[in-house]
Amino acid sequence: MHVACDAVSGLPVAIMEAPAHIHDSQMAIHLINQIPYDPKAYIMDKGYDASEIYEYIVREKGALSIIPINKRGSQAPPSGMTEDYQPMCSGAFPLTYWGKDGDKLKFRCPHVMGKVDCPHGSAWCSSSNYGYTLKVNVKENPRLHPGLPRNSKRFKELSNLRSSVERCNHRLKNHVMLESLRSSGRKAAGTHFKLCATVLLAGTIAVNQISVVKRAA
Repeated sequence: MHVACDAVSGLPVAIMEAPAHIHDSQMAIHLINQIPYDPKAYIMDKGYDASEIYEYIVREKGALSIIPINKRGSQAPPSGMTEDYQPMCSGAFPLTYWGKDGDKLKFRCPHVMGKVDCPHGSAWCSSSNYGYTLKVNVKENPRLHPGLPRNSKRFKELSNLRSSVERCNHRLKNHVMLESLRSSGRKAAGTHFKLCATVLLAGTIAVNQISVVKRAA
């Protein structure tokens, strides 16, 4: 079973079933297209670290792809990037993220920004007092530059929201008996899954309505 859930409520917003031999990453784009609205960010674990997923999210959806790099079996970072896939200056220090301008991420000299004490100073890379500046287009290589630097505070904050998926899975399995399936076949499993998700959503709506009435009273 494949489920996309809202990161705030922890409730399912799209569900699909597929044979067990199909890897999760192969279902990601199909699942994204089932979501009835356009999220600003798609948060996934490193099992979805696939170029086609980044490219679809960034280029087609115009959203952030919050996915950590899966270093197992991955090639070494390109020249000019740290082990954590952050752009480096010529002194081998990670450049400092300085915001986004349209489709471009802006990075500045870490020495000028007070992040490191470079023995060469800022003049080594640039004659400007502003310091060396690098701009990268996120659409050119969405996997390397998914819309936010992976070491940024905001990327980590969004990544932590992925725990909502675990809450959703827990509710489906333990509260509405998703794992109690006794029928065989993909069609039966899909129907069972949809009924469980419907019960979860209906129960949440009912509880919220009761709490609203109590607050109004």
